[in-house]
Amino acid sequence: MIKPELKQLLLAISFFLWSILIIFFSVIPGDDLVNLGNEDSRFRWDYLEHFAVFSLFAILFLLWQRNNPTRKVFIALLITGISFASFTELLQLFIESRSFNYIDLLFNIAGLHSGYFIIKTVQRFRLRSSS
Repeated sequence: MIKPELKQLLLAISFFLWSILIIFFSVIPGDDLVNLGNEDSRFRWDYLEHFAVFSLFAILFLLWQRNNPTRKVFIALLITGISFASFTELLQLFIESRSFNYIDLLFNIAGLHSGYFIIKTVQRFRLRSSS
């Protein structure tokens, strides 16, 4: 079994590596990206990508911070997550063929909330099954 300190370190490393990957993919010029949207459709499939990426961001953050008080962790997630999501969108203003997209930002924030609710649901399920 993994020692709790090592587990926390691995979760922290995972969270920070995931954050670096998000930044990396945010700065790739738009011409190098695969177009997931249908030009005839108003919905771009990459919105789901934003949602999933930030859901995992939230999950990794919450797993890493799970030993801290729940309310403080949720507030920290919101501040960290919304700031990071905004930063990655604003960063794209300086990248050729990329741009700030407020809908991407909304899907990022929705993903943060989704990750939080996934963790809370799993925690409730684990508490019920252990009783």
